[in-house]
Amino acid sequence: MIYTKRKYTIRDLIRVIRWQLSRQLMLLFGRFAGYLESCHWFWKRMNERAAAKQAGPLSEEQIQELINDQQKVGRLSKKRWAAQFPPEEINKPVDKLRMQARAAKLVDNVIRNHSGIRAVANIGARIDLASCALAQIHSDITFISVDFQSNLEEHNAGLTQSSNWRFMSGYALNLIRNGQLKTDIIFFNGTAFLLNSKELDAYMEAFAKSNVRFVIFNEVIYPNIKSFRYGITLPEEIPENNPYISGKNGHYMHNYPAKLQWYGYEVISSELLGNPVFEPSNFNSNGGLNLQVVGKLEAGE
Repeated sequence: MIYTKRKYTIRDLIRVIRWQLSRQLMLLFGRFAGYLESCHWFWKRMNERAAAKQAGPLSEEQIQELINDQQKVGRLSKKRWAAQFPPEEINKPVDKLRMQARAAKLVDNVIRNHSGIRAVANIGARIDLASCALAQIHSDITFISVDFQSNLEEHNAGLTQSSNWRFMSGYALNLIRNGQLKTDIIFFNGTAFLLNSKELDAYMEAFAKSNVRFVIFNEVIYPNIKSFRYGITLPEEIPENNPYISGKNGHYMHNYPAKLQWYGYEVISSELLGNPVFEPSNFNSNGGLNLQVVGKLEAGE
């Protein structure tokens, strides 16, 4: 049994409970179309995501929709370029860091404590501040930013470039399955909670078959808004194949430790941290906490 370490404050917990209560009210009022439009949108979104919980990998049509929707390099890209942090920032205490810097710090720790790392991939990278910093720190390791956009280089053009940082476009699951993406470490930064349960299973199976040595999750976990148990549900308390749905846009709250173990990974750390703040600004995830889980392939090292 995995026991996640709790490293958040009472203030974080109060913020989580307040958010949970507000979302429960939105679900209640959202049942009635036309009554508080934002509540109805939220209620509808939650039901759509619930219906897709076991949908599995994306279809070619869904992949193309994502490619078409995310091609433009706009103001958001430029704001994130401005949020680029110096590599040495990851030496600060984790509670002083925003999400991409936290991801970089977590990956850096794995690299420094395990030998033979040659390649690291960020799935769902888009504008990849984490890999940008890590590539400057570890010049002997290749860092790969992976996402749907065919113009990933343009999305990252405003960041400091390194010869050991490259980009790979496409659906990451397909890239791993067909052997185009080969890496020792894969990390998710606010991406894995977008994956439905069977899609995450497909990724985990592909990781294990491709001998990905380490899988790292730097995610946000939100309270269960359909439960009257207030506060955060620990990941190990979530049914392995039945994530609950929460968050602003209907995200899947997975039992990452169980997923890792099922596919042959040893969970070497699982921690809940407070105040997950996202780039490009000091946007706070409101009701969530930062969940960091690291898995190591048991057949490796």
